Amino acid sequence: MFSPINSQRNENMLPPETIDCILSFLQRDQATLKACSAAHPLLSSLAERHLLTHIIFYIGFYSKYRPCCPTDGFPIPRLSRCLSEKPYLAQHIRSITFDGSAFSFPEPPQVFKELSTVLPLISHPEKVTLRHTGWSEFPEEFRSTLLNFLRNPRLKEICLKNAHNFPLTVLADFRNIKNLILGSTLCSYIFRAGRPTFTSIESLSLVDITSDTYAAWAGSKLNSLISLRVQVRFYPFPKLSPIFNSCSDTLKRLTLEIGSLCTSLPLDSA
Repeated sequence: MFSPINSQRNENMLPPETIDCILSFLQRDQATLKACSAAHPLLSSLAERHLLTHIIFYIGFYSKYRPCCPTDGFPIPRLSRCLSEKPYLAQHIRSITFDGSAFSFPEPPQVFKELSTVLPLISHPEKVTLRHTGWSEFPEEFRSTLLNFLRNPRLKEICLKNAHNFPLTVLADFRNIKNLILGSTLCSYIFRAGRPTFTSIESLSLVDITSDTYAAWAGSKLNSLISLRVQVRFYPFPKLSPIFNSCSDTLKRLTLEIGSLCTSLPLDSA
């Protein structure tokens, strides 16, 4: 079997650009990328930027009680050291996920301080995901840093999955955000500061949102919304009229996913 890496006969090695292309298909498979990186010095060099393309931070895995994190996670102290030694790698980071599913111990303050230092270095983000997190669990200084990061003009998508108490109203002023994904909120997104007008969001996905959360959208406006996706895997089916009334003037495509059924409906904006 031909091996792309042969330490004894370099003439049998695949061109670096070919290997780099292969590694690009593994960007969302951190475990495999890490294994490839450890297999050969050349692979280590080529895999470096691909390992940083999509980063998952498991909040709660960095205390003395949890010295290790899942194989697809990226330890915050390690990223801080990496970008300190090789700052040019920060431009390759495209998506960041903050996962608080393991949050059971107080996070060491220095971890959030390191994150507050790292985030401004990331110049080309495209997507940020918050899942299984509570906004109030983040220190106030870090919340401010994160909101500033979300204003990066290159950032186009925010995904909130069980991200309780996130101040959704602030997104009304974020003109850079085009895609918004809300999942399994259990009434976490209530507009406490009035009904905002989202002037930039073009695509909205709502996954397992309760009727109470839909009702919270009543009176808000989605002035640029073109595509709406609603996925429901539980019953009763929520009342969708509040969200429809918010985007009826601009909506062109509606996708309904009910259990195993999926219906995509092109809408006549006229």
